[in-house]
Amino acid sequence: MGEPLAAPGAAAALARHPGSLGELPVLPTLAWTVGVTAAAAAATWWLVQRPLRRYEDRPIGTFAAGLWTIALASFATRLWAIGTVTGRDPGNGDPFYYHAQANMLADGVGFGEPIQWITEGRFVPTAIHPPLFTLWLTPASLLGARGYLSHKVLAALAGVAVVAVAALLAKRLAGPRAGLLAGAAVALYPDLFIIDGTLWPEGLYTAVVGAALVLAYRWREQPTTWGSIALGASVGAAVLVRGEAVLLLPLLCAPLVLAAARRGDPWLRHGALMAATAVGLVAPWTVRNLVQFEERVPISTNSEEVLFYANCDDTYAGRLIGYWSFNCQERARQERVAQGLPADPPGDESQRAAGWGALGRAYANEHRDRWPAVAVARVTRAWDVQHSESTALALQFEGRPHAWSVRGYWALRLSLLPAIAGLVILRRRRVAIWPLVAMAAMVTITAVGVYGHPRFRTVGDLVLLVAAAVAIDALIARVTGRAVSEPTATPDLTA
Repeated sequence: MGEPLAAPGAAAALARHPGSLGELPVLPTLAWTVGVTAAAAAATWWLVQRPLRRYEDRPIGTFAAGLWTIALASFATRLWAIGTVTGRDPGNGDPFYYHAQANMLADGVGFGEPIQWITEGRFVPTAIHPPLFTLWLTPASLLGARGYLSHKVLAALAGVAVVAVAALLAKRLAGPRAGLLAGAAVALYPDLFIIDGTLWPEGLYTAVVGAALVLAYRWREQPTTWGSIALGASVGAAVLVRGEAVLLLPLLCAPLVLAAARRGDPWLRHGALMAATAVGLVAPWTVRNLVQFEERVPISTNSEEVLFYANCDDTYAGRLIGYWSFNCQERARQERVAQGLPADPPGDESQRAAGWGALGRAYANEHRDRWPAVAVARVTRAWDVQHSESTALALQFEGRPHAWSVRGYWALRLSLLPAIAGLVILRRRRVAIWPLVAMAAMVTITAVGVYGHPRFRTVGDLVLLVAAAVAIDALIARVTGRAVSEPTATPDLTA
């Protein structure tokens, strides 16, 4: 299983040059583009514009108008950032992986390892990362827009979705004004818009998890069959972007179901629907991995290999404590070669990853005395409480400008006190805050189990900014004498 295949003919040459249009024939390509455009125009007319015509004479509400304005301004800001702050295209690493693999999918090649495909013309199955972010970028490649710019624009659209879900979540918790404040805060927050231009998947991940939070609050107020399915689908989609989203099942879905059981609702059916929908979305990818690889790979092989990056000399002491180090693996490869062993553990991708994972666990077990210090460093690094400067320097290798990393951790620090105040205010209003706290817990658990990184915190950033918006909204109400607008969420009568 997992044996490399020869590149499937001349049609695959385009996939081996991601970012270029290749030698596409002009007239057939033009005809195909016109046909797709006409079909898309017809579909949007019948599915969107025609149904909405019944509302064309109705005035748009303040919240909807404000959210549209913020979202469009946010999209323009992200496009500006792509052309300036993050204009440099990534040369390698995960962003290149997503970019090149999207082009491979558009050419019908499949989920293969991009480097070997491009350099050697060999198709080698891969599951280094879950598939959804690659699939998110693929429509641009299918339409012939195969460069980094088009893929960054799609990532920016996911970032705008984060703005929208933040506004909807805050509106549900504290009213329309708080919703618009949250949307504006997310739109301006450096760590949530710089990430789009560096082509990492956390924008899409945060949007999906934010949607899960909105759906969770809605379901909590009125459990329905379709609500359970929608919540389960959002959890499954989040898992297909980042594997740690499996924690949403015990941290978000399970408490909802248990609360429903105490109220006498049909909790078992709802819980089964959530779990079955989430698992059903992830199952095709997992089954594909079981067929392709020797070792079991439920979500990604990276979850094993990263254990070595995060558990080695560089990350257990010194400036990189609590972070990760590729140099550790490079030194280990050199030592293996010196011992007459292959540089990597033998086997397919899953076996190599399992081999590195075993070495990482062995190192961790041999250095148990360092666990408390490393765990603290991972958490404080993830939340930018300490080690922020060394993280900012390291993030330059991911394409994030140092100055914007600094702005990012100061923006986080400035939002902490208002966020705490917002949570207190919600609690006093008897609005359930545990779903928001659960997201912060998910970030912390991920950091302890893997390593500390600001990208792992984006869901935490979302809930902090929503809570901060609640506090600012309450302050505005106090200063102006205007009452706080009515939230959508019902009070937590069990608090």
